[in-house]
Order: sequence, then C-alpha cells, then structure tokens
Amino acid sequence: MLYTYAIAYLALPLFLLLSFLYALRVKKFSLSRWSCMAVPLGILAFPLLLEQYINAFNLEEMHLGIFTITKLDEYRVAEIGLPGWENFTESLNSIFIGDRFPYNSIPGYPNLYYITIPLALTGLLHHLRRLWKSLKNRDLLSGVYPLFWFLVMLFTMSCVTVPNTNKVNGIFFAVVYLAVDGIYVLWRMGECKHITLRFDRENGCETVEFHKAKWCRPAAAVCLALYAAGFLRFGIYYYLGGYSADYPTPLLFDITVSDAVEFLEEHPEYRHERTYMAQSPVYFAASYPFSPYDLKLYTEGNLLLDYYYCGGLMSPEDGCNYIVSDQYADYAQLLRDLGYTEIRYQWYSLFYQDAE
Repeated sequence: MLYTYAIAYLALPLFLLLSFLYALRVKKFSLSRWSCMAVPLGILAFPLLLEQYINAFNLEEMHLGIFTITKLDEYRVAEIGLPGWENFTESLNSIFIGDRFPYNSIPGYPNLYYITIPLALTGLLHHLRRLWKSLKNRDLLSGVYPLFWFLVMLFTMSCVTVPNTNKVNGIFFAVVYLAVDGIYVLWRMGECKHITLRFDRENGCETVEFHKAKWCRPAAAVCLALYAAGFLRFGIYYYLGGYSADYPTPLLFDITVSDAVEFLEEHPEYRHERTYMAQSPVYFAASYPFSPYDLKLYTEGNLLLDYYYCGGLMSPEDGCNYIVSDQYADYAQLLRDLGYTEIRYQWYSLFYQDAE
C-alpha cells in the first residue's frame, strides 16, 4: 500500500491509529509485537520519508546505492483535501458501480456485480454491531480490521478531489470480505428456529408460523447463483469480443505512438519543424525509451525534446507533422485534403509532408 498511490499517506496512518486505539480498548496491546511490526514498516517507509524530506525542503536528489531518492516537479498529494458529501457519494459509486473510464469499469457491468451491494451492506451492519459489542465487552474481534480498512479507505476517498475506481482499488478486498460476511449472515439466519406469531382468534386471526430456514438458506444459494450468472454475462461480453468491439481504443490506452515516433527518429528528413499529437506528455513518454531526465515533463510543459508538442492538435501549417488518433476522423480528412502523406498504424495515423 505504501507504494501504490498518494492516498496511502493518509489511509495507512489512519488505519494504524484505529488499530492502535482498538487494541488499547480491548486490552490486547503488546508493545513488543507492535515494535516488531514497526521494524519492517519503518524499513519500507524510510525511502518515502527521505523523498518527502527532499521535496519539502527543496533539496537535491540523492542516491542510496542503486536507489535514487527523486526530487519531484509535481505532487499528486495535492489531490487530497477536505472530505465532502459529493466526493463521498462519488466514491461509493466508484466502488460499487464504476466510473466514467471504460478501462476501470464497463457501463452496465458494475464492479463486483449488483448483488454485492446489499450483501456488503449486510456485512457492514453486522460488523458494526459486532464492533460495538467488542468495545463494550472488551473482547478482541479479528474481523474488525477489514472493517477499519473499509471505513478508512472510504473516508480517504471522500477527501480526494476527483474520486475514481483506480484510486480506490485498495478497498475491494474489504468489500469482498463484507459481502462474504453478508452471505454468512443469511446462512446463519437459516439455522435459527422458527418464529410463531399468535393472534387473537376472536378477530379471525390464526396462529402463524414463520420458518426462517425456509427462505434464508435458499436466499444464500440465490446469491451464489446471481454471482455465477453475473460472471457468465460479463465473461461472454469481455472475453468473446463485445468489449473490444465497443471500446477498440479506450481512453488513455490508445495513446502510445511508438511506431510513429520511431519512424520520425529513423527518418530525420521527414521530421521538419515540429510534430503535434493529442496525446498528453506523460503518455508520450511511454511511446519511446527516452530518459525521463531528458523529457522533463513538468518543467518544459507540452513541448518535449524541443520537437514533440503533446496534448493538442493545432491548425495545420507547413513544416509540421501530425499524429492523429482515429477518433479525430475530421481532422485526419483535413490533412489528407491538404496533401499530407499518411502512414496508417493501429488506431492512429502519422501525417507528414514529403521532403523537398
């Protein structure tokens, strides 16, 4: 978690704080065990602490053997702010339904399927109830830690300016845990004895027997069947070509332009003054093995290597080349009408003017 996303800087300390306070309350705190945990955690966190130190005090980069403690040009931590209701609801949507990015979530195919929502809610309420009893009786409840992680991650995502599914992927194991507990609750309810409700016979009411076992265990079986059906539906769509047909070039995954860049690097006679592309600088960096120290993504803005302009397609002008994704069909046709030579690649084209 330490090295996965910037939200770890908030989520992990909050999780450890809740765990520490809980251990004190149930009288299960052990200084020796917590110290043993702190040693590997400290070793893992030490490079990150050095990185924060260098960037906070604007110091130069340093090297620890083969490792580089990097000085960053920009912080993703700036995405974390105060929690808000809109962010909270968007976080819930990103967890249980999906976001707007098809590489994260497919419209109509919610994350972990619709049936997970009531099951996870059931597991959440069950664990909150068990947590209350645990705190009241000071009895250790091991299942409280996935609950803490779920609550911490949900709170942290409510503090992120633009929540989406890939930012909250650390929460899904806790969601699965709560959903499984929801199935377990239904199963246990099926083991309860029947309930007999007696009414006044003078008013025409008779004895009513309500057997939980008659519907709770079948309900758990139905949940499992719905999961199987959901996976089958998703598998047919995703693995048998439906997804590829609907999203041949998903946003942010149609941006590597390695072939076009390689062509221009190998044929300097066609480079001309500049090459424009709609791809953002950070994704252009994945297109060709340039050193990030040479690219200087943030210090030089959208113009990289003094030649490639990333992030926008300008009005065509002589002396410039254009890398155009298939989604910009009108722009590509304009370049063809202007007499540019086109090289077709998968999902995009390179347009250049012949050398004079």
